[in-house]
Amino acid sequence: MISEKQHQSNRQNAQLSTGPKSLEGKSVASQNALKHGLLSKDLVLKGENQEEFYLFRQAIYCALSPVGTLEELLVERVVSSSWRFQRLIRVEKELLEENDQFSILDPALSEAFCRRNGSSMQTFSRYESQIEKSFYRALHELQRLQAMKEGRVVLPPQALDAIVDGIEESGFVS
Repeated sequence: MISEKQHQSNRQNAQLSTGPKSLEGKSVASQNALKHGLLSKDLVLKGENQEEFYLFRQAIYCALSPVGTLEELLVERVVSSSWRFQRLIRVEKELLEENDQFSILDPALSEAFCRRNGSSMQTFSRYESQIEKSFYRALHELQRLQAMKEGRVVLPPQALDAIVDGIEESGFVS
């Protein structure tokens, strides 16, 4: 327990440091908690190639040929999911390569690595599932809209109730 005097001193010191003021400082501080970038609001992270992303995005736009705002929004979701999925694969690969280095040096180190990073791999598996679901949901909805525009008969999405990890969820499948 701290004294009242120390508590007051801490409050006064806290008023002196209110965080970065410049745009550059704020930009740097916004990345402080970045671990793997899979949930980042920024799609292209520091260290990733902006030009590579632009070409990737253009290729998907050319392949899916969106017409109108709604189709463009769905294509953006496909782009975002695909880009994040590629990042996930890179992060998983780096983790596994790190484990391979340990296993070559010392099996005990490899075992410790697996214990330490087992939850990370489970987390990545969950992210992979979420990203993949987002990708296919957007892609299927886009294909459904485009088929309707072409005059093809399109069945409405079917409702699907599923129990995942003991939690009942309700959603749509297209």
